[in-house]
Amino acid sequence: MAGTAATSVDYWNRFYARWRHTLPSQFAALVASELAPATLVVDIGCGNGRDTFFFARSGFPTIGIDRSSVSIEANARMRSAGDVRFINADITACDLAALMPPHERACFYARFFLHAIDDATEDALLGRLAEIPEGSLLCLEFRTLADEATAKTFGDHDRRYIDHEALVRALPARGFQVDYERQGRGMAKFRDEDPYVGRILASKVAG
Repeated sequence: MAGTAATSVDYWNRFYARWRHTLPSQFAALVASELAPATLVVDIGCGNGRDTFFFARSGFPTIGIDRSSVSIEANARMRSAGDVRFINADITACDLAALMPPHERACFYARFFLHAIDDATEDALLGRLAEIPEGSLLCLEFRTLADEATAKTFGDHDRRYIDHEALVRALPARGFQVDYERQGRGMAKFRDEDPYVGRILASKVAG
């Protein structure tokens, strides 16, 4: 189970104070290939901005949101081509609709975020996402139950491991149609670690 919100923020502030990685993830490349031109991308739990900047450089207006003030301040100081901005906030307290004008729909992207929050925060996040406009996308990548026992590059810290099948079953009740889902290895390899992850691409349907 993930720790308290304060503990989590302190951990990520320390983490991003010492580590930056500029290449985009494999998942970001996949999602970018699925997006219509000029789709707004909201990168939830954007961390050091590696994928946020990638989406912006690829021509998508992009917003990165993270509770870590260290990561947001570092990202804001970096120069990057494209339309990008960063917000230091708790995503569950954000008015998502206010982020979107003049865009009618958006892609809400969360890579390696779900397993870093607790059950209550996930429930609040999915409740917020249930309010986004029809046709918007939800793109998730996360560590699954099968990854719990594997060695981690960055050691052990508070993580949940997501029941992939249960999440796929739960999303329709939140107003999402699951368009693509997959779980396995080979999708998020980093150095000597090849985590067992889940991926879900879903679209918001009429409420």
